[in-house]
Amino acid sequence: MKKDKIEVRYLGVTIGITRESASRFVIADYSSGKRVRHVRTDEHSAREKAREVCEMLAKGKQQERALIANDELKYEVRRSLEVLEPTGKRLLPAATLFAQAVSILGNTDELLRACEFWRQNRPNRPVKPKRAAAAVREFLVAKNSVSARRRRNLACYLRQFETQLGAKMLDEVRSADVEALIEEKGWSPKTHNEFLGAVGLLFKFAQSGNRDWVPAGFNPVKAVERREVRGSDILIFEPWEVRQMLDRVEPELIPFLALWNFSGCRKEELSRITWQQINTALKTNKIELLASQTKTGYARTVPLLENAKSWLIWWLSKHGPKGSGLILPARWNSLTGLDDLSKFIARNAGIVWKRNGCRHSYISYRSQILGNTVLVADECGNSPHKIEKHYRAKSVLLETAKAWFNVIPPTDENIIPMPQPEAAVEPVTASPVMADAVASIVEH
Repeated sequence: MKKDKIEVRYLGVTIGITRESASRFVIADYSSGKRVRHVRTDEHSAREKAREVCEMLAKGKQQERALIANDELKYEVRRSLEVLEPTGKRLLPAATLFAQAVSILGNTDELLRACEFWRQNRPNRPVKPKRAAAAVREFLVAKNSVSARRRRNLACYLRQFETQLGAKMLDEVRSADVEALIEEKGWSPKTHNEFLGAVGLLFKFAQSGNRDWVPAGFNPVKAVERREVRGSDILIFEPWEVRQMLDRVEPELIPFLALWNFSGCRKEELSRITWQQINTALKTNKIELLASQTKTGYARTVPLLENAKSWLIWWLSKHGPKGSGLILPARWNSLTGLDDLSKFIARNAGIVWKRNGCRHSYISYRSQILGNTVLVADECGNSPHKIEKHYRAKSVLLETAKAWFNVIPPTDENIIPMPQPEAAVEPVTASPVMADAVASIVEH
């Protein structure tokens, strides 16, 4: 039978029906944007289907005309096409893909996170090989935002890694390589563990972002056993030792050393304190440390105890008021300088240096006097748990603790009178004579 065409016109739309045989009628449907063939067995049902298609096409044309007339929608469509252009996707397939993704997740909030998670964790993700030496250098550049001391420690450990294994591709480094390096060095347990921590950060960095220098989850140091680090003894100075330090140290270091022993601040924190802050503290009996000056990154208030205050006033009376600059002289104010400072003080004072002895002494003696670990922890930027664990266990006599905070400058007829010994224990309000001296020094 010869094929012929039957035209159906409805709602201003004309559509054709192809009669292929007496019992086969085919209607071509483009209403969805794709070609669909509908087959019917008789002309009547074929015409009914054709009218449905005409109706759908008519509605589509109405929507299209409305879209063309709507400037906001036209802009949105144009921008959507521009956004999609780099992907090579057309608008309809992109919208369909988006709808399918949302139907799987149930909402749009997690769509990007789901994509990122898949990118990071999909199986057989391709690796972009990177030589270990180059990876170390790039990692250290990325760590510019951390503190100088932290970056120096990372660099120290990773330079060892680079020297031994820098020629390898990073994804070829194995646990046995790391173990052999550590065995050769013969490090202490603490150094051993810190080295593994630094190398572990390098491998974590290698997997982050778009780097993919190693396979996902690859970290050879995980299989290397950490060593047990035993707690070290907390050693403190005696009052006569701090007196000897302050008597024999170079005069320019007295303000720093007095606060190191009588404020509980870390030496790194003290190295950032300015004379402006000290001048304010002499009036308020409180040193306000900024977040940028503390180890923890949180601002805190440190009491300026009477004996620490007396050392500052005594020193200022001899050397004149200071309106600006840091209290630690510039020649000592560096990582190396701070590290060498304790050796210099011990050598000049003729004493055996105790690691972190100044801060340990303050916390131990202050805990004995106050009997409150929470207050001491707040002053020192530490946790009450650590204060209780490491310092309260020390057998410190109350008389020795009082003697520590009664170490004051030498006196003569030309020196401003100092407070009585008992008043030096707590940060009480200064006497009228002391207050007048403070005002005189700070205001000049």
